[in-house]
Amino acid sequence: RSREAVSIAALHCLAVVAGADRALRYTTVPGAEDALRALVYEAAHTAPGVATPAEVFLKLLQRAGDSFLPLRVAVYRLLAALCRRQWAAYEVTAHAPLLEHLLDPTSESTNEGRDGVYAVMCALASAVEVHCDTVMTDGPVDAGAANGGGQGTHRGALDAAKDQILAAKRAGPYGIRVGAAQPAPQVATMDSV
Repeated sequence: RSREAVSIAALHCLAVVAGADRALRYTTVPGAEDALRALVYEAAHTAPGVATPAEVFLKLLQRAGDSFLPLRVAVYRLLAALCRRQWAAYEVTAHAPLLEHLLDPTSESTNEGRDGVYAVMCALASAVEVHCDTVMTDGPVDAGAANGGGQGTHRGALDAAKDQILAAKRAGPYGIRVGAAQPAPQVATMDSV
């Protein structure tokens, strides 16, 4: 087997473990969630030349061309499963280049790729809604207290990206904005004889 095929299979397996095949809102097991988070961060830390999970995901998503499409689809599936969790949503939104890639409607040219990006946007939108509910009911979160410190910056990034994420979700997988002028179809007419 090729190394890439093994990587794709591993990404899909981790996506299943992270809940890719489960309903959007489900009961989590605290110990399992902590183990999943630790696994993601440890894997990123051991990757050569990168330090965070967001950097690993971006590096994989930047592989262009149809030959890398299955790899990118696996990454999108994993991101969609992980981004339902606040810590992963914070990680993605705090990494500007990854967020830009996900928000760029031209970053994928295939239906499978666009559907993958849209699934991530839906997961991030869900995390934004939960975040807003948490902030409204619990008040602002102390920047250093949540999840081992440093989350305040990440939470600020999620707040800052909120409108863009919700707009991308509303736009759908193919980037059509509600109320925006739609492109006119280019149809050639045939001259009558």
